[in-house]
Amino acid sequence: MSIEIYNVFGVKQIISTDNREHPPTPYPTPALPEGEGVRVDVSGLAAGVYFVRVGNIMQRFVVIR
Repeated sequence: MSIEIYNVFGVKQIISTDNREHPPTPYPTPALPEGEGVRVDVSGLAAGVYFVRVGNIMQRFVVIR
C-alpha cells in the first residue's frame, strides 16, 4: 500500500509505503497491523489544505498550526 500527499497545486509532498526493503521518503512511517490504520508524519508540512491518496481513494485534509 502507498500513501501520497499532494498540496493544492497537485505537487506531491509525501510518499509513504509499507515496503520495509525500500523505506518511504521523505517521512518514514512504520507499518501498522492490518485493521489498525496507517499514520503519516505531516509535521514537516506547512499549514494549509492537502489531499491524501490511498490506492484509488483521494480525500482532502487540513493542517492547522
